[in-house]
Amino acid sequence: MSGRRFGQSTCDSNSSNSRIVKCGHNIPAKSYVSGTELNPGRGFYCCPYWKEPSKNCLFWRWVDQRNDEEETPSSNVIVADDEDIRMKYASMEIHVTSLKESLKLAEEKAERRKHANKCLFDDLVSIREENTRLVGGLKLANAQFLFVLFLFVGLLVGIAIA
Repeated sequence: MSGRRFGQSTCDSNSSNSRIVKCGHNIPAKSYVSGTELNPGRGFYCCPYWKEPSKNCLFWRWVDQRNDEEETPSSNVIVADDEDIRMKYASMEIHVTSLKESLKLAEEKAERRKHANKCLFDDLVSIREENTRLVGGLKLANAQFLFVLFLFVGLLVGIAIA
């Protein structure tokens, strides 16, 4: 095993002086933004394989935390003595982010279904109106037919009597 700690990262600098944070796999880490109450809007990095437990190196670090810097206590940051607790917390934050994305997709899908249902309802109302118009037309045609039938029967009776 190499001399690196579990979940340890490295940083590379390129000519533009921007830092590329790499996870334990020595590949660029993914960056996300925390949506928790404790760290709203705070950026963090994690292993790109965080969704694959067998590949995840468990690297996780705040964007504003330097590679060689330990976290310092503050009112909006959870500080744990145990690395495992920090990793579990990071994993939970990632899971919350994933759940929020899933919720957003579900809300969008529900909105599309709501719109589709509204369209179906409008179509149903139109069909009912057309049906009412056609039934009214049939009633009128039926009344006219009966009128003509009675006239014809009356005419036949009149002819038979005469």
